[in-house]
Amino acid sequence: MSWRTRFFMLAALVFSALLVLPGVTHAAPRQTALRNNTTTVSLAFTGLITSGANSGTALTGGLTIGIRSDGFFNGNFHLPDGTQISVSGRVRSNGKLNITFYTSSGQPFITGQGRLNAAGEYVGPFQVYSGGKQVAWGIWSALPVASPDKVLALAFVGTTTKGPDAGVSYSGAIVLNSSTLVGTMNLPNGAIVGVTGTLLSNGHIKVVFDLGGGAKITGYGKPTENPANGLDKGFKGPFYGPVSGDMGRWVAYFFNF
Repeated sequence: MSWRTRFFMLAALVFSALLVLPGVTHAAPRQTALRNNTTTVSLAFTGLITSGANSGTALTGGLTIGIRSDGFFNGNFHLPDGTQISVSGRVRSNGKLNITFYTSSGQPFITGQGRLNAAGEYVGPFQVYSGGKQVAWGIWSALPVASPDKVLALAFVGTTTKGPDAGVSYSGAIVLNSSTLVGTMNLPNGAIVGVTGTLLSNGHIKVVFDLGGGAKITGYGKPTENPANGLDKGFKGPFYGPVSGDMGRWVAYFFNF
């Protein structure tokens, strides 16, 4: 299965469900008191289906939720193509979080359960439903973003095509400070990777992913748009590493909060 196909399959599953069922920080999230006594929180969300229908596909975007004083919240999940999906759930004082994604007719089609880890990130499993039946399982992470108006956020997916790690895939939510182009990518399993971007004179971008222990992946991208939806803008190109001889392809599309 190609890296491009893998990226779009879960988006297609989400779309079909809608039809069938009419300045980056790891610390505490930004908190803004609203008139109805809620707190606005933005998170970089990425999920990966690990078994069931469309196994190996990713869903990445921006979560914006308003949390009430009792922990219940409502909000929206923002996909790179501009689609917004309604969500609701509850954050508990013990660090647990439950979240549900709804179709346009108000039917739940994704449910997730997470727990706050030491990095200030929510991590846990999720379930996907179609026609009222569970069809897939996966893992997800959501990393708070302190100043969503001061970042560049991209949904990343890449696959190693040659070398010792051929076949290995990566997916995650990249969040970079819009001034320094330094930030993170949170992976579905909760791992957080340091990312540094450099804009080149020809309008292309160089990105370096620090995997720790001296291991790095370096990617080069040119501006692109999704051939299936011109609203998706981002970068695509080759990457190299982390092992000598590894080479692959990646694409990343901008998303909002």
